[in-house]
This record gives sequence, structure tokens and C-alpha cells, in this order.
Amino acid sequence: MSSDQEIILDLYHALNQILTFTQNMDKKEFINDEKTQSSVLYQLVIIGEAINRLSEQFKKQYPQIPFNNEFLTKVG
Repeated sequence: MSSDQEIILDLYHALNQILTFTQNMDKKEFINDEKTQSSVLYQLVIIGEAINRLSEQFKKQYPQIPFNNEFLTKVG
């Protein structure tokens, strides 16, 4: 398995963790649950780090995907 494939699996796992942590929660419940917020934030950091590790070649293959951490500034 290539390094990029392993990184994509890391991204998938982190996204899946976020979905698991927030399953059946509405916005108000999430806002009032600091443990879940912290867990989600940690997974977002993992996602950002994983994106930074992707090869430039991989990023060029998928120009429609914004491979930057801009999404982190939009959280909240």
C-alpha cells in the first residue's frame, strides 16, 4: 500500500470517528458537550496533519479537492 493510500485511510478513520462521536447529537447537545467537542477537534487536527502529508503528485491528481487546512477556519 502506498503512503498516500495509508494517509487516505487515516483521513477516513478520523472522519468516521467524528461521525461516531456526534451520532444522534443535535447542535445544542454538541455545543454543551465539551468532551465531544474536544474529541472532534482532535480528529480535525489529525485530518489537517494527514492532508499535509499527502504527496504533491496525489494532490495534483485531484485538483477539485481543496487540499489545504482552510476547512479548519470554517469550523464553528
